[in-house]
Amino acid sequence: FSITQLTRWRLDISPYQSIDDFLNASIRWHRCNYAKSKKCFLEYGCTISFIEEDWSKYATTVFQLYENVSKRYSHMLYNLSFFQEIAKRPDYKLICAWFEGKMIGVFV
Repeated sequence: FSITQLTRWRLDISPYQSIDDFLNASIRWHRCNYAKSKKCFLEYGCTISFIEEDWSKYATTVFQLYENVSKRYSHMLYNLSFFQEIAKRPDYKLICAWFEGKMIGVFV
């Protein structure tokens, strides 16, 4: 999958206790899309995790991933301090993609 344009949107997952609860409440297309993406990642040896607690230790990596995409589109909305601040807030969680122990993708 690729990002074709830089967009900003917020997904409120606070009513859900887990990613499974969220997926079960989602429309079928979203569940299927997630399942296909997850299967592809797992086949390549990647893992997906959901980080609900303070993710300050990952803020720099999250910013670098964001910066890579924003440079491609010459449009940067946020800086490192933004990610360092939201990492401490309980209402900002991460869905992370990992390959060989390295974070390769993230959804805040």
